[in-house]
Amino acid sequence: MPTAPSPLLSELIDTLAQMAGQSSADFAAAHVRQHPLQAFSTRYFVPQQDGESSAELSENGLSGSLSGLRQDYAQALNQPAAEAAPFIGDTLPEAAGEPTVSLDSFLNFWSNPVRHWLRRALQWKGPYADRPADSAEPYAIEHTDEVKQRYLDARRHREDFAQTEAKLQADSLLPAGLLGEILQEPERTAAKQLDSELLASPREPDFPFRFEYGGHTLVGSLTHLHQHGQIFYHAAELKAPAEIRLWLQHLVYCAVHPKAQATHLVSLDSPQTLPPLPQTEAAEQLARWLDYYLLGQQQPLPFFPRTSLAAAKACTAKNLSAQGLPEAALKAARSKYRDSRDYPGQNQDREVAQVYGRDEDEPINSPLFARLVLELLAPLHLCIAPKESKGKKAG
Repeated sequence: MPTAPSPLLSELIDTLAQMAGQSSADFAAAHVRQHPLQAFSTRYFVPQQDGESSAELSENGLSGSLSGLRQDYAQALNQPAAEAAPFIGDTLPEAAGEPTVSLDSFLNFWSNPVRHWLRRALQWKGPYADRPADSAEPYAIEHTDEVKQRYLDARRHREDFAQTEAKLQADSLLPAGLLGEILQEPERTAAKQLDSELLASPREPDFPFRFEYGGHTLVGSLTHLHQHGQIFYHAAELKAPAEIRLWLQHLVYCAVHPKAQATHLVSLDSPQTLPPLPQTEAAEQLARWLDYYLLGQQQPLPFFPRTSLAAAKACTAKNLSAQGLPEAALKAARSKYRDSRDYPGQNQDREVAQVYGRDEDEPINSPLFARLVLELLAPLHLCIAPKESKGKKAG
């Protein structure tokens, strides 16, 4: 698209056109030469274009008497278009595995394995782009998660809700008056119904651990232990990465703690209780997760939290098979990986598009994607899901 010239140049053209008794457009057409903005423009290297007069051609036949000095650009333009090569070739950059893995690194990896590999192996950073501010409905709470978190914190610390609501209004998170009372009622009611026994459960000391497997050691400390088990607080509904993180924290707890109990999620939207797993079974599952974590240091794993979790939740004990994902799981994976009318698919994530966007076949059809679902998420889901329960009501 042509760029407007400097206002000073426009004024000069107008002045000279008046002196010559011509219109500015006619004077510019006869005396002003438009140059491409980039040195690799094809106008520097191609013959006459439609609409150009012979007078505009230089001796060497180039457009508008323009000549490019970059012969490498000319040669590149004359080459036939090559097919885009896959982002990941046969020879992968080496990313040396560390013999000791911290719990935080392990958990953060499974939140987005593709992004982790890009950053670790290639020092990749996603492009920065401003996003327009979301337009808020005039009669809705704009920062819903923050409001829910305030109510949850108030209930945990036995703070009077009137004081909490006054702070919310002072911070412009709730409107004043009757409208504010109507909008805050669902969060207030949900906070009152939280399990009083869990909220009052005495805190227990942190539990440092070392989980050794295959010459590698997972080290960390369990820091959310209470008398009633492991307790986490999250006001809003968990998204897929956070849900997988909760499952892994429960798996680690059951694998390393000799007296592991249930893991509880205290939440206004989706309270959960994950039943304890036998320590031997939990250790075997954790070892598989650690195996694939180490593989993910060498190559990008086709593990996409929202997509992979949907596939795992579509699996049942009857349809699990080493031959591949059942059709129900593949259908669930496609619904999250591909675009829909309601939300963009996970194939639009920048790191996923960077690694897999050039491939002819979708990564959710690969054997490795199926193995990650069948060996990691599906067994853990089947251990947890049948016994998941909502948090107890306040007594």
